[in-house]
Amino acid sequence: MSGYITRKIGKEDYYPGRTLAALDDLHLSGLNPAHFLTLLRSTVKSIRSFVKIMVREMKSAGWDLSAAAGVIQTYLRRQRNSNHNIFAFQSYVSRIMFSNFQRQDFGLGGPVRDRHSFFAEFTELKFFKQKKCFERRSQFGKFFRGKYLGLVHPKMEASFFGNIEQRKLVSSVRVSPETDFFERFAEMARRGWLLHCLFFSFKEEDKGVIFQARRGSRFSDLYMESVAEEEAEQGGVDCRPEVGFTVLPGFGDTEQGLSSVHRQTMKPSGWS
Repeated sequence: MSGYITRKIGKEDYYPGRTLAALDDLHLSGLNPAHFLTLLRSTVKSIRSFVKIMVREMKSAGWDLSAAAGVIQTYLRRQRNSNHNIFAFQSYVSRIMFSNFQRQDFGLGGPVRDRHSFFAEFTELKFFKQKKCFERRSQFGKFFRGKYLGLVHPKMEASFFGNIEQRKLVSSVRVSPETDFFERFAEMARRGWLLHCLFFSFKEEDKGVIFQARRGSRFSDLYMESVAEEEAEQGGVDCRPEVGFTVLPGFGDTEQGLSSVHRQTMKPSGWS
């Protein structure tokens, strides 16, 4: 939706609902999909918040944003609307942050855990500040460091800040970098980990799946959300939208079908 691009960046974008107050006093016995959706929306906000500051740093460093977006999503090289570059950067960040989400160990290895263990960790970390989370020598700390090192390439960091000191600090596990950029990343990573803990707190039959739509597949508003709906409106009643690429993954209930899933946010590739 165009509003995602044009609205001004306010404090709520940089610090999207720090306390997660809506999930206070949550008990495992009362857990339901609405709680997951609440945290998912908060996690998406934190991803968009991080992407905004990342793009700001790109602009300050003199990056060609259209060229960078085209490397991430080659489809955009054929587009002339530079406002859609932001969706490529969101897809890049979400792809890395949600990689291995469907695995209980988040791809880090470790012992098999039950839903009670995941919910206990969710309850504990929900109140932790980002810096304290980073300093934990745990699976979460490993996740935190791995995602930063995978997401922020050394050349990217050097172009933003003139050095790779943040990367060195993250790798050393001694202290967290004191920058807005790292703080936005830390909040995003914390929410991603909390979402994973909550996801695996559900019973196996209630957990559902994480998914994305393939490029070129037919767009369906039953389980997808277009980030460029104005293009669909201009296409006419006889046009059929297709998926260009997934910006953010969807989460669905395997028993109730696609109509009950959280809608994906994606960029349509065009009309045929």
